[in-house]
Amino acid sequence: MAVSALGCATWWRLKLAMLLVLVVVMFFILRSLSRGPEVIRLPAVHSRAGEYIQVRPEFIPRKKSFKGCENNPGALFDYGKDDVLSYCNSPFRQEERGDTGEGINNRGYQLLAAYVVIRHGDRSPMGHNNSVLSLYKQLSLSCKFDDGLLQQASEMSSYVRTMSSHSYLQTQFNGFELHPESHHCGSAMLTPLGATQHVKLGLHLQGAYVNKHKLLAENFTQSDMLLMSTNRGRTVQSALAFLYGFLPGFSFSKFRLDIGSYQYDNYCDELILGQPCKCGALLRLKAQMREDITQKIKTDPILISVADRFSGAKRAPWPAEIMDVLMGYACHNVDLPKLNGKCVDIDDLEAVVKAAYTLIGYQQQSDSHRKASVLIAYPLVLRLSKLMAAHMYKYKAKRQPVKFALFSGHDTTISPLLTALGLHDGIWPPFASRLTFELYRSVANERLYMRVVYLGKDVTRKLRFCGGSLIDGMCPLKNFLKFAKVGLLREFQTTSYEVACSG
Repeated sequence: MAVSALGCATWWRLKLAMLLVLVVVMFFILRSLSRGPEVIRLPAVHSRAGEYIQVRPEFIPRKKSFKGCENNPGALFDYGKDDVLSYCNSPFRQEERGDTGEGINNRGYQLLAAYVVIRHGDRSPMGHNNSVLSLYKQLSLSCKFDDGLLQQASEMSSYVRTMSSHSYLQTQFNGFELHPESHHCGSAMLTPLGATQHVKLGLHLQGAYVNKHKLLAENFTQSDMLLMSTNRGRTVQSALAFLYGFLPGFSFSKFRLDIGSYQYDNYCDELILGQPCKCGALLRLKAQMREDITQKIKTDPILISVADRFSGAKRAPWPAEIMDVLMGYACHNVDLPKLNGKCVDIDDLEAVVKAAYTLIGYQQQSDSHRKASVLIAYPLVLRLSKLMAAHMYKYKAKRQPVKFALFSGHDTTISPLLTALGLHDGIWPPFASRLTFELYRSVANERLYMRVVYLGKDVTRKLRFCGGSLIDGMCPLKNFLKFAKVGLLREFQTTSYEVACSG
């Protein structure tokens, strides 16, 4: 009896202890839920625990790395390091930055056309090589819109409904989804933030070109526009997001998007070029440039330091490869990851960005890089010149010239174009970059002029071919046409793309 009573008492004590532990656990859970997530700047936007995240640091809750690091890149704002995060190109800060220089209304001039080259919006990182892959695998991003972003960008709710209700049109867009809607982002996929960037950019340019200058009439037709995208999901979705914001009364029946009907990402068309697009010299120039840069990596102290910190693979990754992955954390407010057992910190991130831009600086000094950029950009420069020249002879043409053109591409589209035109500033073109070519007609003398705007800033005076020819801040169109025809390939001592590519 005594033994039985003792066992019964032990059993009750054990049961009470388990109940006490359960109460304590429930207390901490309830307290955590009542406190809510740690929020940076705007506590009205929330995300539920365990969900992937997708928005910008100043607009989203902080997400801690599951590896235990607490090196939050959003703190860069607090330390005045917005220059590092400018690569993210927040869609919520355009007016604050003053990047709204398109469509300036010069008295005495009429806007005839606007041609826009864009980089796709924010995307998930690429895996690259084994060393960067370990950083990439620690990051989980969502490619599905959540309530936080939809609340912050009210116009995105109707965008998502429109794209979702027309998903049956995917076959018209090479089978790509019309907008980001996957729960998990794979490699190099457009994120909801990236779509938001381009919807807002489209709305901005609609105000600048359609509302202010009446570039497109209410009854505009497909022939008024040339719309092109490379054959990638992120560029197709970026183009559709842009057009949703830009076109008055958006409807899929009002436009046709040409997706990758050309062999290369530089929009080379042999019918327009009049020569083969294949360019053997490019491979040789790129190999020479990579050899030159590799030597810089071995001797520059900034590049050596970053290579040592992020080595561990068969080869040390290039700074741009590391930056690509780390900005996936920074642009989405995720605590930075671990590498070789050590947390990557904000100083590491700043060092990587500095190293990447140091390398770009070396590239801009390289003859092989400049020549390669010219050969890459030439087909698009030629296409732009022909679009503009059509406005000089519109009364003789069988069809009206194109009023608006969109080229949805990559950093490898915009960067060579900037270099070829003399506009590259040594900074990696951020997500949702845009380079805009505006064509104006003088009311007084009928002459045509062009204006070039990059990231909302007028850069016309920096063009290689304008020099002292500016009139009212614009460049005579004839300068650009001559440059495209004979000036761009001058250092190859030819005016033939085919000859330049065979050298």
